[in-house]
Amino acid sequence: MTPWNCPNCGAPAHVYPGQTVATCTYCKQSFPLAGSAPTPPPQPVQPIIVIAPGEPSPRSFPMPVRRNAGVGIVSALVPLIIFGVVGFFVYSGLRTGGLVAGGWNGSEPLVCGGNDSVEATGVTVTYASGAGINAGGNCHVKCTRCSVKGPIGVVAGGNAEVDLFDSRIEAPQAVVAGGNAHVRMLGSSSVVGQIMKSGNADVTAPPGTPTLGAPPTPTAPPVPPHRSTR
Repeated sequence: MTPWNCPNCGAPAHVYPGQTVATCTYCKQSFPLAGSAPTPPPQPVQPIIVIAPGEPSPRSFPMPVRRNAGVGIVSALVPLIIFGVVGFFVYSGLRTGGLVAGGWNGSEPLVCGGNDSVEATGVTVTYASGAGINAGGNCHVKCTRCSVKGPIGVVAGGNAEVDLFDSRIEAPQAVVAGGNAHVRMLGSSSVVGQIMKSGNADVTAPPGTPTLGAPPTPTAPPVPPHRSTR
């Protein structure tokens, strides 16, 4: 059978080979087939999309993207790697001078300056050279039950403040203070060595601790013996 379309209504009609006249099964109209060519079958009608004003265009919606699982894992690990690297360098920076997160662990001499604030408890150290505690600038050091032994115990300058509670300093030069520094040995603290200070420095040490650099105590001039004359 060959597909034909009715010239009257356009409905498809089936024509057998050798047939010269066909009758439409829908409108019952007969039509000759001589000189006519088979009409191609109708194509499916494409739907027409009408977009009302103010509505987004279908093309404006993002197309779904299929993510690779490996890329997602790497993206999740990148922040963790960055956080780990930054944390490592921050921790390493705080360790400089024996400092760990604002405290002193005694692995190295304590060195602080600027507006640093350092606290330590129960640190016992012995150094072969240098000073155990070095404070300058506006640094504030608070050490409780600490023991420092070496050539120099505490060096303080600038506006530094060093407070030692129930601690022991054992050094030939126990405390060397200058500028406007304040070093206070409080509680049951003890000092074995000399205190050296200059400028406006102030050192509070246990009674009996020898101090160098303090102004001499003024004494009254001797009074000549009284002689009476007649």
